Amino acid sequence: MKNNCETGQQSLAINSNKKVAIKDGGIIFSTLMLLPAILHFLVLYCGVNLNSILLAFSVPKSDGGQEFSLYNFQRFFANMANPESQVYMALFNTLEYYLLKVCKYALTSIVSYFFYKKLPGHIAYKILFFLPSMIPDMVYISIFKQFISKYGPLYEFLGLFGYKMPSLLLEPSTAEGVIMFYHFWSGFGPQLLIQVGAMNRIPSDVIDAAKIDGCVGFKEFWFIILPLVFETIATYFLLGIVEIFQSTGPFLFFVGSDMPEVYTLQYWIFQQTLGGASNYPAAIGLVFTMLALPLVLISRYFINKVETVTY
Repeated sequence: MKNNCETGQQSLAINSNKKVAIKDGGIIFSTLMLLPAILHFLVLYCGVNLNSILLAFSVPKSDGGQEFSLYNFQRFFANMANPESQVYMALFNTLEYYLLKVCKYALTSIVSYFFYKKLPGHIAYKILFFLPSMIPDMVYISIFKQFISKYGPLYEFLGLFGYKMPSLLLEPSTAEGVIMFYHFWSGFGPQLLIQVGAMNRIPSDVIDAAKIDGCVGFKEFWFIILPLVFETIATYFLLGIVEIFQSTGPFLFFVGSDMPEVYTLQYWIFQQTLGGASNYPAAIGLVFTMLALPLVLISRYFINKVETVTY
């Protein structure tokens, strides 16, 4: 009896040491896996943004140095009160692009369901939606610009009906619409792949049971499919909130730097820093970062409140 107890105690001690060793090894492995991400965060986020914060609270001196000042923030709030300022127009355009992105998220879910159900014509639609994602942006934009240019195919086609189409990229009112249309059309590929993949993971037994209960068509999409892929949609939505002040379009390829009326905040900041101005753009970036942070946290809080369906 005593030998059995001693053997049991030794086995327990060996198992305990194994657990400790496994636990220690897991911690070391996890640390090594997180180390690149930690270094990336410290160097490319903290290092870069620390310099941006310092630039936001300073102005250049005549001798080439920097001095502490709140002038950049005062200038920003003054420009935001002026609807004709470039910053005000850039913010307005950015919010337009964000609303366009939200609409695209909603339409992507519907189109994904269309592909998932393999409805008639889904192969042709796949080609139309995925083609912009398969061709490099610069090549596709060049083709697109030629198509809508004066004396291009679209111009000649509309001419058959007696309409002479103006040059769409020469006026801000039409150029913004063209860029938004292209931005909307060319961004379906990756989202469609992910959402269709999430829908294909739904067990067929769930769909069959829903059909028996009379849940078909729109009811199936709304009450069965959407709740089961909600986590995927919520992830895209949360990423969209993160980028609410970073929504933009391919202005460099379409209009270059000659049309500030159509700029978004991100592209406007790019143009400013390209011209050598860093302090004022840094202050603007800091302000909108502080505005986006609570929006992300609040959105994440309410998303986590939604009960997810697992299968």
